Amino acid sequence: MEPKVNYTLVGLFIALLGVALLAGVLWLSQTDYRGVYDRYYTYMDESVTGLSNDSSVKYRGVDVGRVKESILNPDNPEQVRIALDIVRGTPIKEDTVAVLETQGLTGITTVNLTGGTRAAPLLKAKPGEKFPVIKSQPSFYTQLTRSLARLTTNQQLPALLDNLNALTREARGMLDAQSRADFKRMLGDLAQIAKTIAGRRAELADSIVKADTALDRFAAVGKKLDERLPEVLDQTTASVRALRDMTDEIARAGARLIPRHVRYLIVEGNYLLLRQPPWSSLRDMFDVTIMIDLPEETLRQRLVARWQAYGLSPDVIAVKVEGNDIPNGRLVRDASAPADFALA
Repeated sequence: MEPKVNYTLVGLFIALLGVALLAGVLWLSQTDYRGVYDRYYTYMDESVTGLSNDSSVKYRGVDVGRVKESILNPDNPEQVRIALDIVRGTPIKEDTVAVLETQGLTGITTVNLTGGTRAAPLLKAKPGEKFPVIKSQPSFYTQLTRSLARLTTNQQLPALLDNLNALTREARGMLDAQSRADFKRMLGDLAQIAKTIAGRRAELADSIVKADTALDRFAAVGKKLDERLPEVLDQTTASVRALRDMTDEIARAGARLIPRHVRYLIVEGNYLLLRQPPWSSLRDMFDVTIMIDLPEETLRQRLVARWQAYGLSPDVIAVKVEGNDIPNGRLVRDASAPADFALA
């Protein structure tokens, strides 16, 4: 006689087992060996080339999650919305910032989280947001590209090129073939004078006349140089100023932000306490100020020693020290606000 089978119990067991397996799959899809993930959004205004699903999310260089999805922002097609799965318990604060970073020459892009001071509150979803949104800022390469783009559209760049071209033309004009020929002729005449003095005194007078003519020609070249030199110097100064502006733009593109957790910041400079704008607006930003005050003669000796270390001649050193360094030192000494401490 065959045993009776309770098909109801068997079906109920299979159904419960299926539900348990489904629940296990769903639970495993939300966890890995590090635990449960929380979902965050961040929005980028730049290209996310090299970023893919499962790309690393790092917090100060430590892996804390992965990229789950990257799509165009449905509300703004000029932005990319990136969904981040971050290990639960990671201190994502309101001042945490997301930045794209490219790893060397491989082209692999990761999301790096910075900021997040201890005193800042934890980031939570605002009304109307499905998930909390982490602030973002442009990557280093994007900042550099934007700065270079501004430079190429700046009106100073064509002026710089025009000044350099004009400078080249002026230099070529002062050293044209006629000027070189005159200078060469003058050297030949001087050699002829020496030879005449040694062995042909009878022709000395004629050689002196030729030398005088050559000197007149050289004087004409010098006069032309004197007439054109101020204009050339002005053009050179404008070119140097434009180059300095370009250097400042690139320097600002490569600058780094000082995080809020830095407690002490030391700033050094000659004009930081100057009463003249724009320096006068800096005084209230300093908690403690220190002025190093030296006798002018001691300052002069140290400046001379510094320029001597660069191999400059005494005449050049005198121009630099007396024409620039010492006047600047007097300005700082006489026009600066009193410091909290003075070191002699």
